[in-house]
Amino acid sequence: MPVIHHAKIAPSGLDRYTKCPASPKASEGYPSSSSDASRIGSVVHEMNEMRLQGRFEGVDYKEYWLNREVEFEGHTVKVDAEMIEASNTYCEYVVQRKNEEKKSKLYIEERLDGHEIHPDLWGTTDILIVQKDKIIIIDYKNGKYPVEVENNLQLRAYALMALSKYSEKTKVEMVIVQPRAWHKDGPIRSTEISSENLVNWAFDWLKPKIDACFEDEPVFVAGEHCIFCPHKLNCDTHKEYLLSEEYIERKKQRTKRAIYNR
Repeated sequence: MPVIHHAKIAPSGLDRYTKCPASPKASEGYPSSSSDASRIGSVVHEMNEMRLQGRFEGVDYKEYWLNREVEFEGHTVKVDAEMIEASNTYCEYVVQRKNEEKKSKLYIEERLDGHEIHPDLWGTTDILIVQKDKIIIIDYKNGKYPVEVENNLQLRAYALMALSKYSEKTKVEMVIVQPRAWHKDGPIRSTEISSENLVNWAFDWLKPKIDACFEDEPVFVAGEHCIFCPHKLNCDTHKEYLLSEEYIERKKQRTKRAIYNR
């Protein structure tokens, strides 16, 4: 598996950074960590990439992957049937969208740059499809907690950066493919925005939020967005939040839902 380098303002962290401006600087220096779930997701992403690159022509994809053990970050991930089925769902959808227009172009793991908004904003999108008038961003999610596509900051950032590269396109479609999670709208969810509205949103809303992260003393703001912040155990603002009425009430509601769903 390749070595992964992260941007200071990675699209995947925008939900946290735009709510807590101090998070990017405070998170620097912490060792990267991963869970079993994130490692499985990374392996499925690798499976997707290899398949869409055409590296399995003449090879039985299922037979190749089933029960294969993949080394990742010092751990072994064993590929099971559920992982293969999830990858199938995603890859078949990507090919379907690519074939909608004869002259559309498919880019896999495309590096994108958002320097117009900030020099430290960049990232790599799973799938970028460029059609005659439209850009399509497709993002694979492996988790079982459903991710919303509407107002998804990660996808909007990818869309914006793709638009800076293909500025003549009039609209952008953003798609989440999440085969392993239940959602009322199904495993594949999409939303569309005009290029003009996306650019206006980026300069009017996103840029000021990112600029606030690079002030001399950015503000700490705690909340549910702290969940994946590596600094939270050493953050005084987060410790205060854990004692707040807001957090205690949220915890009660989560407990009620857990009991109800048993």
